Amino acid sequence: MSENSMALMLKIGGSVLALTILVGFSGCQTLTNSTGFGDLYVVAHEDDDLLFMNPDIQRSITRGHRVQTVYLTAGDGCRSEQYWRAQREAGVRAAYAQMAGVEDRWVDVAVRPKEVRLLQRPQVSLVFFRLPSPAKEDGTSCPHGTTLEKLWTGSIAELSPLDDPRVTYTKHGLVDELTKVLRIFRPDRVNALDGTGRNPVPCRSGNPAVCRVYYPATGRAYLSDHSDHYYSALFAREAHAAYQRPHQFQSYRGYNSALEPPNVSDSAFLEKERVFQTYAEHDDRIDDRPPFDDFYHLWLLRQYEAR
Repeated sequence: MSENSMALMLKIGGSVLALTILVGFSGCQTLTNSTGFGDLYVVAHEDDDLLFMNPDIQRSITRGHRVQTVYLTAGDGCRSEQYWRAQREAGVRAAYAQMAGVEDRWVDVAVRPKEVRLLQRPQVSLVFFRLPSPAKEDGTSCPHGTTLEKLWTGSIAELSPLDDPRVTYTKHGLVDELTKVLRIFRPDRVNALDGTGRNPVPCRSGNPAVCRVYYPATGRAYLSDHSDHYYSALFAREAHAAYQRPHQFQSYRGYNSALEPPNVSDSAFLEKERVFQTYAEHDDRIDDRPPFDDFYHLWLLRQYEAR
């Protein structure tokens, strides 16, 4: 018997029933590690995937692929656990259940990082690292003042999940933990946000002239891309490089994809909007009644790979 299992003898009536129960982190995850093509997506926040990587995620699920999405931050924006757990995490669970065409019922698979699997479509799973994500890119708006950017650049030595400050990740430790997720899930394709810095250069605090891009559709200027998007992609690239199994790597543009022409078909757009609406119904930052304002339509109408 392996170290990840134990025997349990139950006496039912006059018969003795022997059960083998999987225990421990790796034992549970063998259930996720099934056969079939595997797509693993790494993003910063709960909604990055729905805005920037869909309809590709919908297609993967529809084709019966194993699909796992990894969220590196809690997307908290300095708000409480009631927001990022009860709204944002609940929103993406509901959205993925809708894409899979099953009930929004999930099974806990692992505690750290948190992993859940769709009960009726076990090929679909979500992983939450729950690292902090401040409202402002320099971290000054949050008491914790910590970001993926600061961890990557060495401004801070370590970063802790919002729900457990006893756990800490160094830069290399986070890469190692993300690489473990890849090795366990065994994806055939790893998908991340844009870490190229070419579309345009990533937004960094202290350089607003570089960070601002004018979007004619709304008459307003937005960040060229969120630093969490960029640095989540760098962490994903490091894990992809350390993952030795043959696989493809693909990355998607974030906010700056709005500068390109719409390229999502009418039918795919309607489905993408419905899925995003399901998420938005949980997130009180978003008006959940379509048509969404011009801000979200910038990305609901688009999906671009980073080149």
